Amino acid sequence: MKAWMLTLALAGVLALSTYLPVYYHSSQFDAYVKDQTHSGLAQEALEQAIFAKAHDMHFSVMPPDVHITADDLVFHVAVRYQVPANFYVFQHELAFQAVAARHIPASENGGKTK
Repeated sequence: MKAWMLTLALAGVLALSTYLPVYYHSSQFDAYVKDQTHSGLAQEALEQAIFAKAHDMHFSVMPPDVHITADDLVFHVAVRYQVPANFYVFQHELAFQAVAARHIPASENGGKTK
């Protein structure tokens, strides 16, 4: 019984040591997307900043994974990405989505308020 509990505890520690860094780095990327969205960058510059950060963090982000839209009042950004979780026996990719939005000031949207 003790051997079984020890094996279960070791498997839990292994799983935590694999997944915690993935979720930590994912939360950092999510915060980066939100910060860059709120910085007021133009769409092309924002896309390039997202791709550069994803590349630096070894995240799989392709152009179809980045959706940037703007209506009269709100600028929306959604980024789908995969992060590799390396188990020692196999490698698995976890899928995430970073979402951010910012209000477009009246001076940028032609004075529209609604």
